[in-house]
Amino acid sequence: MPNRDGSAYLAPCIESHSPLDLIIFMLGTNDTKPLYSARPAEIAQGMGRLIRIAKDPNLYMGMPVPKILVAAPVPLNETALTLADGITTPEMIRKTEELAAAYAPMCAMYGTAFIDLGKVAKTSNLDGVHLLPEAHEAIAQAYAEKVRELIG
Repeated sequence: MPNRDGSAYLAPCIESHSPLDLIIFMLGTNDTKPLYSARPAEIAQGMGRLIRIAKDPNLYMGMPVPKILVAAPVPLNETALTLADGITTPEMIRKTEELAAAYAPMCAMYGTAFIDLGKVAKTSNLDGVHLLPEAHEAIAQAYAEKVRELIG
């Protein structure tokens, strides 16, 4: 939806924080909400738009363009269907499970690094949405390993 994707702020944010070695994007879970009616492929296209903005050499005024890492978020689990807010649907859960498969080829096309956080952590069975400390730790370890691989 217009003005809800952060793309308008991305270029000024990059310019105000440069020089950068690495930009990490981990987005997509909220995009799977029924309100947006977005398929995983469309969500990946939105991520591609952010990557194109971040790869624009004009933002860096002669400095090197940073590396980019896209992380597919941890999928929701079925416990989320029991939440009182009634937002989560089975289709939303399915879409979160499909984000990694949608992001991977898009990242390959743009030459960006990719990590599937669903392979290293699971959402809590308490609510099906959030992460417990051990999941945060596993994600931090995966990020640390990937960052060392990308920038040393």
